[in-house]
Amino acid sequence: MNKPIETLIINLSMIDFNTPNTKHKKLNSPTSIKALNMLGLEYDDLYYLSFKEYKNKNYSLKELPSDVQQRRYNYHETKRLQNIEQVVKVTFY
Repeated sequence: MNKPIETLIINLSMIDFNTPNTKHKKLNSPTSIKALNMLGLEYDDLYYLSFKEYKNKNYSLKELPSDVQQRRYNYHETKRLQNIEQVVKVTFY
């Protein structure tokens, strides 16, 4: 008889969202998923993107002046950090 495959539960405390290249780790704990759903967020809203990745993901940015691109990226990064804080609050409180 085959052994059932065990799934590793990955919660918020197991991921450093501020480190590049952590997208391969997906949150899958029930409380984390519930928090994301309650807040209307997606996994990708939490993961770090470099400025270059952000520009490549948002094609329309390439047409804008570089200072506007940087301001938009700064806003995105601020919002991402706020999203992480919100998910942590909802999950742990």
